[in-house]
Amino acid sequence: MDYSKPTLLVISGPNGAGKSTHIESMLPELFNGVPPFDRDLTRTMFEKELQGRD
Repeated sequence: MDYSKPTLLVISGPNGAGKSTHIESMLPELFNGVPPFDRDLTRTMFEKELQGRD
């Protein structure tokens, strides 16, 4: 993608078409290797943190 000029990019499609997967596939490149959000890992870490506060 060429970001030298302002551009509007729209990604649209029905549920299950792969819009989020497409965006997630670009995240590591856009943010220097930051892995995509892992809901299960985040939930596990949050639950462990809550257990430590008891």
